[in-house]
Amino acid sequence: MRLDIFKPIQELVKRFPLRSNTLQPNGILQELYREMEQKKRLGIDENAFVPNHYVVFLNNIDLEEISPLIATITEQLKKRLGERIKTRGYRLLAPITLEIKDCNNLEMNEIDVESTFNNVQASVMESKKPKQAPLQDSGRQAVNDEGRRTHIFEERATHFIDNTKLKLEVIAGENVGEIISLQSGTFTFGRGRDVKIQLCDEEETISRTHFEISINEGKAYIRDLKSTNGTKVNDIVVADSVEIQTGDTIAAGNVILMVA
Repeated sequence: MRLDIFKPIQELVKRFPLRSNTLQPNGILQELYREMEQKKRLGIDENAFVPNHYVVFLNNIDLEEISPLIATITEQLKKRLGERIKTRGYRLLAPITLEIKDCNNLEMNEIDVESTFNNVQASVMESKKPKQAPLQDSGRQAVNDEGRRTHIFEERATHFIDNTKLKLEVIAGENVGEIISLQSGTFTFGRGRDVKIQLCDEEETISRTHFEISINEGKAYIRDLKSTNGTKVNDIVVADSVEIQTGDTIAAGNVILMVA
């Protein structure tokens, strides 16, 4: 059973009551997951690199509402991100850092996340570069300026290679909107710790090892691994290995993935 890492915040909420429709930490976490998956880059081997620096932007009213809890929320978000990175086998250039800032361009309960690949080498490179005139951008000048400088480091110094062969988007269940990127090879899916791709499923409708996807020579195939509730492709139960293509849906318990 998965522990709720945000439980310590409940005691703080009793002391600092929030409005009934206030922004919830889990909502921020899902946006961080989405940003991490969208920005991940592949290196020379099969383990993808993901950003280590994240900036969460909130409406100034939302930020003021959670301000008594912001230090605790920040640490819990970093912890959950770290757990996801470890589970997925991703790698970091440096420890995770996370900031929560206000942005007047956002509506209440709206969340925006930006991320960058930062490490010591990037900082050294920046200190040697001549200063440039500030970029003009409404409300995001410092962050975007930093992002553009880091982008130079990402492409010229790190040489990330995107070898993604297949993308899956979660369209039903927990973590809707999350993107799962796969390279060539065989990937097991399920809610257990031993699979390569762990799917969140608090109701345990997904088996610990539920199905696998194999990608080879540009083609992808899926087969059920004797799961309790079975696997469906386009609402048809999978018996043997079946080829999947863009637009197909994969149903495993309460979770539905779409081949993007």
